[in-house]
Amino acid sequence: RTLAVAPRVPPMPAPSRPTNVLLGATGSVAAVRVPALVKGFATAGHPVRVVATAAATYFFDPAPLRGILTLDADE
Repeated sequence: RTLAVAPRVPPMPAPSRPTNVLLGATGSVAAVRVPALVKGFATAGHPVRVVATAAATYFFDPAPLRGILTLDADE
């Protein structure tokens, strides 16, 4: 019996220059991923801004994102 193994996907090459990332988050459970996504993009050297609804902040702590977070109520 043979186990199927998924092929390895080579990592994507780093872009020649940073890409600006605008991450939008609404009030769904997917918003729990916002801090991890911000960290991943920032670690890769991309400038990140986050726009979120007030309901989205029930799923993540907005305090660590203070400098890059805009709430829809702010607009």
